[in-house]
Amino acid sequence: LSNPIDLGSGGGGGGGSGTKDGGAGGGALLLDIGGTFTLNGLISANGASGENGAGGGPGSSTAGGGGAGGTINITAETLSGTGIVRANGGNGGSTFGPGGGGAGGRVAMIVNTSNNSNLTTLAAAGTSGGAASDNGGAGTIYTENPGQANFSLKIDGGSAIAESSTPVSGPILTIDTFTVKNAWVPFAANSYVTFIASVSITGTNTLSFTTAAFAPSVAF
Repeated sequence: LSNPIDLGSGGGGGGGSGTKDGGAGGGALLLDIGGTFTLNGLISANGASGENGAGGGPGSSTAGGGGAGGTINITAETLSGTGIVRANGGNGGSTFGPGGGGAGGRVAMIVNTSNNSNLTTLAAAGTSGGAASDNGGAGTIYTENPGQANFSLKIDGGSAIAESSTPVSGPILTIDTFTVKNAWVPFAANSYVTFIASVSITGTNTLSFTTAAFAPSVAF
């Protein structure tokens, strides 16, 4: 969660005598900034969408799957700006056997001294190309701000209801702010998860815990 480095996986290619490629996975961007990082534009590590299928003769092929979102990992002394940071999964191709959606990627932002930003952060699941395939899983957005005792975690599938899981590992987790939307989130077996400040749950979700504890101050 806190220090992702992986590239997004490419989507699976379509089946058949033709070739319909899956979408490429998102790249990885790791920034370690000793001063101020101001973002008023866009940083994107989205997965690409799969190619649409084609049928009805030689060279037919089912659609390709969407690529998974990649990694955006930022550490800075000071963070400012109103830009966008995104690592969404790619959509599955459609027609003649739809492709599945790619999983959202991993975003981590750790700010040591001052965070004056109002960034939009996204790591949404890619949508499937049709009912015969599944949407991807939601990605994770991990943030640590100055003076924060623990961390905040957002797992947001976006407009797609995630149909693949987003496992969260770690035997003991203490989460200040937890936001989840349209996601399937299994916390590790035998883990102990404590929520400190706020929990926001919207959309359609599946959450599984071995043990979860809520501080008296938690707001829902």
